[in-house]
Amino acid sequence: AKRRIKISGHEYGLANMAAFLSQAMVDGIRDDSCDEANEQEMIDREGRNTNIFPQSNACGQYNASYQDMECPEGERHMECPQMPAGKTIEPHIEADIRLGFRCGPTSVYPQSRNQPNDLERIDVEGCCWWGRGPLHTKGVCSMGKINHFMGAKAFDEGRISLSTPGAYPDTDFCSDPEIICKTHDEDLVWSVAMFEWAERIQQYRNETSFGTTWDYKEQLVEFVNGGMNTYHYYGGASDTDRDNAFIHAVSSIVDRGCHNAPDCQFYGDVNKLPLRRIAFTMALAALNIPTMRTELVVEQTLDHLKSKKDQLESNLLVYYRNNVITPSQRYKFNDFYNALYRFSRPYVTTNTSYLDNVTYFYSDDHDPLYMGDPYMKHGHKYGLANVALFFANGLDLSVEKDDTCDELNEHKVHGKLPTSNSCGQRGLSYQDMACADDPDMACPVDTDMFITAVTSDRAFGAPPPLQCGPKERIPSTGYWDNEEINEADKQAYANMNARVDVEGCCWWSRGVLKT
Repeated sequence: AKRRIKISGHEYGLANMAAFLSQAMVDGIRDDSCDEANEQEMIDREGRNTNIFPQSNACGQYNASYQDMECPEGERHMECPQMPAGKTIEPHIEADIRLGFRCGPTSVYPQSRNQPNDLERIDVEGCCWWGRGPLHTKGVCSMGKINHFMGAKAFDEGRISLSTPGAYPDTDFCSDPEIICKTHDEDLVWSVAMFEWAERIQQYRNETSFGTTWDYKEQLVEFVNGGMNTYHYYGGASDTDRDNAFIHAVSSIVDRGCHNAPDCQFYGDVNKLPLRRIAFTMALAALNIPTMRTELVVEQTLDHLKSKKDQLESNLLVYYRNNVITPSQRYKFNDFYNALYRFSRPYVTTNTSYLDNVTYFYSDDHDPLYMGDPYMKHGHKYGLANVALFFANGLDLSVEKDDTCDELNEHKVHGKLPTSNSCGQRGLSYQDMACADDPDMACPVDTDMFITAVTSDRAFGAPPPLQCGPKERIPSTGYWDNEEINEADKQAYANMNARVDVEGCCWWSRGVLKT
């Protein structure tokens, strides 16, 4: 049985907030700016950069005309009227002198015919609707709706009062949209952005060319239910963009006005799309949304391993015996899988139903086995790489060594195999391998302990199992004589650490990793 993922309702809200923050991080937060910057550089006919940033970019950048961003039929009464011809708005004091926008009549800002923007505008008359706030809210419709529901127009028409929380009854966003930035009101700039998100993004619903409907809330729910960028949501799609379909569509709505750029009202690709995608991943990670992502990446890693059971059993969990490939009788896939299942439980879980008959490893002081990165594309592959490294070492140390559990006596000293190798091989002294960080966690060395390993090399003439015991029972140790096929113990023979006894030497390695 598989763990069943149950999703808490707040995860949908957190995912929505991550999407919101990802757009704000790119549009406003990245440059710590309130006003939209003049950033679209003109390209000459040969496709070369010109280092020209027209002032008429205030009218619109990237093929969008801000004063033409009108409300749909039925909502036209909400939009701001066009700015009076004589209206002048200067960038507030924080705006960069080159990057800051301004609008006004040609008598104040003469036309610059040699520097048109990509809409061929050479003036800035009526071009006062550039983006402002974290989302760079722009255009006569968005500004008009803010004024209609939470600004001076809402107050004048009785929708709000002077005491309405979160409203700005004395602020006319249509007559002076720059008030969003120049008042230095942090609550105001966030309120403007959140209103736009709630009104324009969360309510987005559009018929596609295939006769289906792309609905933001439905897609958000599907995105969260599917594990957020995991294979459950995207059906194992291999195309790179498909793994980011949700945030790509959201970014398109924010920047281009529809979910399927470049085929939107304002034709063109989404501006800074890679940055928006990265910002979304960062926001998800910062908000730890949700814990179930970790559970799902664990589940995906386990599912992949389970699908490869036959290959693992026939190619990896085998050893050579008399030049014949023999399936391991000690290291079985099901045992490996069950142990991995127990040791992969995340620290924090949702109200996931884990199997009642399984004892899970859980410790605040010790990490579970790493099973992948829940915030990376194909994050389970990192976990599979970790499991592959585990297998690679386990195969070499145990499975391929005659399917043993105990360490073998195999390190020769001057051409011979000392019996005292049970104390340590290759210069190591096992009973002295204390815990560096916390010595009290180490097992005490019992000099009276007497143990004989249960497994050893079964090849003819191979040395016997490792053994430990007190000097009163084993006064001294010799070496294994391959020719006589017995231990030569008439004369003491030291291992690499000069040990000629096995007292307290019961700490040779065991298990698949020879711990």
